[in-house]
Amino acid sequence: MRAFRFRDGITQRGTMEVYDDVLSGPDEGGGLVLRYNGWRRVPPEVFAHAATLTRIDLSCNALTELGPAFGRLGMLRELDASHNRLGRVDPALFAGCLRLRRLNLSDNLLTSLPPELCRCMALESLRCGNNRLNEVPDDLATLPALEELILDCNNLAEIPSPLGLVPTLRVLTCGGNTELASIPKQMRSHSALVLWCLRMQNSYEERIRSSTRTVEELTVDLYRESRDARELEGQVALLEDEIRRLGHERPVVYLRYKMRLVGMKDRCVMMGRQAMRSMAMVSCLRGGDVESDNTIPLQKGG
Repeated sequence: MRAFRFRDGITQRGTMEVYDDVLSGPDEGGGLVLRYNGWRRVPPEVFAHAATLTRIDLSCNALTELGPAFGRLGMLRELDASHNRLGRVDPALFAGCLRLRRLNLSDNLLTSLPPELCRCMALESLRCGNNRLNEVPDDLATLPALEELILDCNNLAEIPSPLGLVPTLRVLTCGGNTELASIPKQMRSHSALVLWCLRMQNSYEERIRSSTRTVEELTVDLYRESRDARELEGQVALLEDEIRRLGHERPVVYLRYKMRLVGMKDRCVMMGRQAMRSMAMVSCLRGGDVESDNTIPLQKGG
């Protein structure tokens, strides 16, 4: 096979042969295989087949980026870009490839995945092993069809625990992540054990979140009670002042009312005696008898 040199300086297989593959378009199944070309960028002719291209294999090239042009491949179901030099995937790819089911980004130089990846709700398989990923999007757990997630040999310190609750997820491996502390090293290649660890971690995190909410509620209650206590302390201080004031005034008031009461009793006794004498005189005038000075005589009928 004759070798040619592209403008980017990388020796390739026969240029005409490669472009024959591109220009002829996808096969009957909508696939286009473009492996082992040493490309640093994807020729624009590839995107001319956007209406029919459902599978594309770009593995084993020298690609450094999957650019925004991939967002035009609206019919794409499978994309293999493994064994390249990818340091970035443009978010526009995931904005346009909403039918994407299988994505292979293994053996590249990626340090992160764009959050827009989680817009591909039909995604079933995501392979990102042998990269430099420091984190993965938390919203991966929202992908309802996800069945396979390969995260081996990266720089992950944690994996989102909600992934353990994805009902369709059957394969999840994360071996070779030396900073990963939440999953024991011996378990990282066993999907069932990894998923179990994530479920347990999610349960503990939920308890912590509940406890945190409880502490926050208790803090609010404590602040409210402290405020009420301060108000009560002010009211108690006012009552204590009133008590002290009444304590000083009470003897004077008591004596004053006692003297009035004694005077009223004396007047009542004198008025009673005068009434008795008046009634006795009336009885005598009527011919009645007064039994005693202290008894009101009974009126006789006449």
